Amino acid sequence: MPVGACCEYLDKDLLRNDSPGSDSAVSLTSGKEHDNQESSVLRSILNADAIALLDHSLPSSTTHSMVDFDLTPTVHDFLLVKAMFETKMGANHRLALINVSHFLGTFFVQPPALRLAMCANAALLFRDELASEVMFAYYRRTRKAVSRSLDTPTLETIPALYFLATISTATGETAFSVALGKWAIQVIYTLNMHIDPTQLPNADQLSEFQIQERRKWYWVVAFWTKLQAIMGVTEPVCLPIDKVQLPDDSAALFPILIRIYDIIEAVKVAHARPPSSIEGIPASETCLNIHAKLTQLLTEIPAHRILLPNSSLAPHESYKVFTEQLSLPKVISKADVIVNTVNFFSAVSMLYRPKMFVLSQVSPLSTSVNAHILQDLIAALDKCVSSALHVVNVFKFLLLSTNDLTMPEGIHAPPHSENLPKLFDSGLFVWALAFNLFEAAIVLWCLACRVDSQWNALLPNVPSLQDVQADFQVISAFLDILGANLKGNVTVITPIIECVKAMKLDVDSVGLQPHSAAVDRVEIQMSVLALTEEGPDSEGSTAGEGGEVKKASDDLKVIQEDASPLAFMGLLGFEVLGGVRWKGAHENEWRQFWEHVQTTQ
Repeated sequence: MPVGACCEYLDKDLLRNDSPGSDSAVSLTSGKEHDNQESSVLRSILNADAIALLDHSLPSSTTHSMVDFDLTPTVHDFLLVKAMFETKMGANHRLALINVSHFLGTFFVQPPALRLAMCANAALLFRDELASEVMFAYYRRTRKAVSRSLDTPTLETIPALYFLATISTATGETAFSVALGKWAIQVIYTLNMHIDPTQLPNADQLSEFQIQERRKWYWVVAFWTKLQAIMGVTEPVCLPIDKVQLPDDSAALFPILIRIYDIIEAVKVAHARPPSSIEGIPASETCLNIHAKLTQLLTEIPAHRILLPNSSLAPHESYKVFTEQLSLPKVISKADVIVNTVNFFSAVSMLYRPKMFVLSQVSPLSTSVNAHILQDLIAALDKCVSSALHVVNVFKFLLLSTNDLTMPEGIHAPPHSENLPKLFDSGLFVWALAFNLFEAAIVLWCLACRVDSQWNALLPNVPSLQDVQADFQVISAFLDILGANLKGNVTVITPIIECVKAMKLDVDSVGLQPHSAAVDRVEIQMSVLALTEEGPDSEGSTAGEGGEVKKASDDLKVIQEDASPLAFMGLLGFEVLGGVRWKGAHENEWRQFWEHVQTTQ
């Protein structure tokens, strides 16, 4: 089942994955006791009374009830979701999309699809403390409920699809997530949500709450599908962003970030395939137009909603400026400012990276490139490096201003950094930030390992090799945090983590004996996982070695091992450590292009 083969999922009946005897099973993992608040809450929820719920889910030849207990709300469901909202809001920023008081107050009359999607999300967040059958049960029940809701969709179908898709994406089921995104778009049009609710014929019958909910979930789907496109999960599917007004509680995020995502998507398309010659990269009219869009966008972003670099400031001085800016009363969301910043400068880096790669193939002694093109390539190198350094600097600031986080061991924090206030919770850092870290890592790796030092010397603020090595420690540390937030041995960012490890080895080996860090040729790929099937060694049992109950994360089954990894943009044919390649649709074409460039130098 290749990633992107969505046709296999387009029949909504395939959302149903009924499994007799397990859809409502509830139990706790055995092993050492957890003393934290979350475990205490869970033990009070998932107790012996759950046996009654399990009995209801078992098929019986003597029972002919028309009630589908898979879709019936229970007190256990309610308490689990309530515990999630009380203890896990910091672990999943998407929970802020739910009106908690309204949802809990109407829990038992909520449509089954949304209610169970929240249960499945809660089970995922508590997965370290639950037996695998619990998460599987909620996930299967959610698929079943969402499938039925597509027959007569309502507004609540949209968040149900969204939360089911985020669970699927986070666990590697990208093809299924793509299918859910397509269904969400169909529901948007079926319910006329692409029209602002004030322009609908029945506008006078809608409450203010309904108007805001329709707007919010329209923009969430627009944002979601755009993000899928730039990550490489799916082909572009654009919902118009000039027809529906912004919801009152989301003005801080969507307009700017969606415009940045539009530019990132345009860059991905422009650089998908190599040009016919080396001159085609600097002279690309498409890239000139994208540059103009970036320049225009930067002038339109309010100053308090993006962190700008200032090379004249020492690190601790820039962190003080960041803190003061994020503390302004008009800053609605500090996290949104961070996301706007790292994505904007990732877009700059992506736009100019092919030119940086060209320069890395040009010897300072070469006469094959004319002076005008050479100046353009050096300017692109400066833009790439400056953007990457700023992105890493923002992540350094996050390490210093986040609860329970510190700089990596061996890296000294800037002076006075201990006085920085703690502005963030590490649980809020979403795995998509890995793409920004990856883009910065590629640029710094190329600077240290591929670009001739004579070209680097022309930059106004070139970092030393020791600085780049320290930056890689920061990048690796933050990727570890994002991986821990995903709570899985294999996740969608595992390929990025492995590639950055190889880059770090390459950077650390600069100046050592040639080829001392070389490796056999390997291609970094992504494993596609199935959350709906048990692992290859489980044979239908949830018992691990020694008889202990296995966690849900142990039962994710690899169903494809050679999918293209998710990223804004891959290595464009370059190899790390002399043999590590990135799997991508056109990586081989780029590799052949660079081989041709080398022969002409």
